[in-house]
Amino acid sequence: VGDISVGGLAMLAGPDSGFLEAGTVLEDCRIELPGHGVVLASVELCNRVETSHAQVRLGCRFLNLGGTVENLIQRYINHVERSRRALS
Repeated sequence: VGDISVGGLAMLAGPDSGFLEAGTVLEDCRIELPGHGVVLASVELCNRVETSHAQVRLGCRFLNLGGTVENLIQRYINHVERSRRALS
């Protein structure tokens, strides 16, 4: 995972990920948020961009997240942002 928000995430995949096309739904994905817990969610692939170095960037949106899971993701994002600011 390269980026995460309450609305979705971006992830990098290898060149053998051709089966992952826009509109594909991945059910029951497990996303570990270090120090905060695990999110189990379904995601829909919204876009696919070929990058250099034979990688693919996949933009995904979360499907039907509950409020509790959204809060967990937001707390994780806030933690990461505070940590980054403390390093600057």
